[in-house]
Amino acid sequence: MFENIIGQQRVVEEIEKAVTGKALPGSLLFSGDHYSGKISTALELSRILTCSGDKSWNCACRSCENQRLLLHPYIQILGSSFFMEDINACADIIKAKQPVYARYMFIRAVRKLLKRFDPVLWEGNEPKFKQVAANAVKAEELLREIKIDGDLEPTVKLAKLVDRIVNECGKIADSYNSDNIPIDQIRRIHSWARTSSESCKIVIFENADLMGDSSRNSLLKILEEPPENCYFILTTSRKGAIIPTILSRVRVYNFKSRTDTEADEVIRKIFREDRTGYRSIREYFLGRKSDIIALKQLASDFTDSVVEMETGKNLGIIGNFKDVFSQKRLFTLFVEECVAIMRVRLKEGRLDAHRAMELNELFRKAMLRREQYNQSSQLVLESLFYSAAGK
Repeated sequence: MFENIIGQQRVVEEIEKAVTGKALPGSLLFSGDHYSGKISTALELSRILTCSGDKSWNCACRSCENQRLLLHPYIQILGSSFFMEDINACADIIKAKQPVYARYMFIRAVRKLLKRFDPVLWEGNEPKFKQVAANAVKAEELLREIKIDGDLEPTVKLAKLVDRIVNECGKIADSYNSDNIPIDQIRRIHSWARTSSESCKIVIFENADLMGDSSRNSLLKILEEPPENCYFILTTSRKGAIIPTILSRVRVYNFKSRTDTEADEVIRKIFREDRTGYRSIREYFLGRKSDIIALKQLASDFTDSVVEMETGKNLGIIGNFKDVFSQKRLFTLFVEECVAIMRVRLKEGRLDAHRAMELNELFRKAMLRREQYNQSSQLVLESLFYSAAGK
């Protein structure tokens, strides 16, 4: 069990002990930084809970075969994620080499996105669903052309197929323009979870801290009276943003930040690549595209202007926001990069601890305004800067 989870031995041992001792609660919260292994552990736990064999990764039972390919009918995944960053990274890998692990990685990365468009979640909201249903069906059809077993595809043919899948996924991801989990989807999950089934059911709420008030309240009602034989796994990178009433109804598993050595091991063992050129697993996934490079430079300039209050310099930076944040997904990455740079400036002595706490809170509020109230990135960051100037 959990053979594919690296660098989280303590938390994995706790979960495994609960599973084998039949003491795993129905509601769990996996808390930790992005790319600390939360979603991978949630998916692996789902496979183990539905397994009818020996529970190893290579188990040959039908349930495990479906889980490895994210085709199991009794698992649902909701919430936002870095869909295209993961898909693009895995696309690069499968085009460069075609062993079984690369095929699994790409297929799973795509289906993590497609799972958000399961008809179960969109029943009754078909008009909106139709906008992406055709792209989702096409992506799935193309994806099934990639065989797990068998001879290697001609490199050029495979590259074209992968690019077509990525293109369809890009259209889908662009339509997935809200970080919030809609309340109507949570209500459908409530109904789905209570229907009879031949196996236990698992629902994963990724980035659960981004839910709006109505969605949180709806989820809370489910957790207060959970259906039998159903597990709810919430993930978050900001445990403090989870409301206390939900926290009181889940068992929390804290995922530590991976060390450089552990990050090296993940990239070497899971992705069969060298980490050279990347500071972390996050950069390995996100640092491949030109827009990320531009974003990182803006984050550095913006953070230093806020830290040092270089007003004139910052006004020039703000003018560049419109182009960089044409894609909503980049805002979260920008804020994360700013916070990481602040930590560096704190260690360098260019920022005192009190000021760092003030700025960190401003960035947190900026994230809230962007994610839950859908304010424009440029407006939020202009407000953040002038709020910082007033401190």
